[in-house]
Amino acid sequence: MSKKSLLKIVLPLLVLGIGVLIFGALVRLRKEPVRTERPAPGLLVRTQPVRLTDVQVEVSVFGTVAPKVQVDLIPEVAGRVVELSPSMVQGGFVAEGETLVRIDPRDYELAVARAQADVARAEFELLREEKEGEIARQEWELVNRAGMNPTGDPPTDDSLLFRGPQSKLAEANRDAAEARLREARLALERTFIRAPFSGRVRTESVDEGQYVSPGKVIATIYGTDSVEIMFPVPDADLGWFAVSEQATGKTRKGSRVLVRATYGGQMHEWTGQVIRTGGAIDPGSRLVNVMVEVPDPYNLGKSHPKARAPLTVGMFVEGRIQGTALKNVAVLPRYALREEGTVWVFRQPGVLQIRPVEVARATEDEVIVTGGLEDGDEIIISRIDAVTDGMKVREAQGTP
Repeated sequence: MSKKSLLKIVLPLLVLGIGVLIFGALVRLRKEPVRTERPAPGLLVRTQPVRLTDVQVEVSVFGTVAPKVQVDLIPEVAGRVVELSPSMVQGGFVAEGETLVRIDPRDYELAVARAQADVARAEFELLREEKEGEIARQEWELVNRAGMNPTGDPPTDDSLLFRGPQSKLAEANRDAAEARLREARLALERTFIRAPFSGRVRTESVDEGQYVSPGKVIATIYGTDSVEIMFPVPDADLGWFAVSEQATGKTRKGSRVLVRATYGGQMHEWTGQVIRTGGAIDPGSRLVNVMVEVPDPYNLGKSHPKARAPLTVGMFVEGRIQGTALKNVAVLPRYALREEGTVWVFRQPGVLQIRPVEVARATEDEVIVTGGLEDGDEIIISRIDAVTDGMKVREAQGTP
């Protein structure tokens, strides 16, 4: 083997051996790392500050608009319709006392004429009996003065001699004839069917020339002075608002109600008042009907701006009953209330505290807390599966 070939083998081995020696020296000179104990960080949570304020309880409800006053127009006499008001159409507005339908009056005018003749005849018969009674009394007096009456006792006014019974019969016939005359005039007056109040025609089923008879509904009219809305309310919410009532000479106004609905693609608002509640609570749903009255729903009284939309019968609306005012309370998200009426409070330096609170009212979205919290407290709104009182937590940056 040549010297050059031997060098190619020995030199790499020499380099490798030197590397191994250097690596062993470095391992022996290496220092062990210093071990330090770090405390475990608390669970990261989101918090929300508590602000005590005054709030007015608002009960949110939904219902349908219904007429407060509604009547069926029913003819009281039979006949053919000879006149129909232009307002007598579905949706038409009518004024109080307006003639809506006129029935042919000729038969009833003839009945009035016959009744007037009967009254005149009866008055003549009564007058004749009264005059004959006077003549009979005068004749008796002449006979008595001539001494032709052996007893001398005058007959009573009710005697047949003085035509008393005959006069009473004639008077009764006169009264009966006058009653028939009033009845005929009343039937003639009933050929005019008038609006009992200012309102709107809901339905109608009559045309000019049609024969109508008593007992058949020809139209339905409801009042436009005000409407009513029936709101089903949970019995637990009844104590939060007032109902209109009159007792011992004093009148208590019901709570104000803000009524909202979409009309013509826009949201409109009306103002009403709680006027009464239903007579019973539904045993299954625990709901009671609360009636709210809204005045001038069609703006006919010009008490509202013309831009206000009409509150039409049958409209589905939302109502917000303005209830009791509460002072120094905290309004929290519904999910901030934990089991058994408690909340989680963030306390420095990073501790979770389970605190019981007094809840005045709870809805699906929020709770009103009247006790157990102070202004400035930080409540934890994060969802945590398992908590213990005093567990370590840390507040996430940028929490509301």
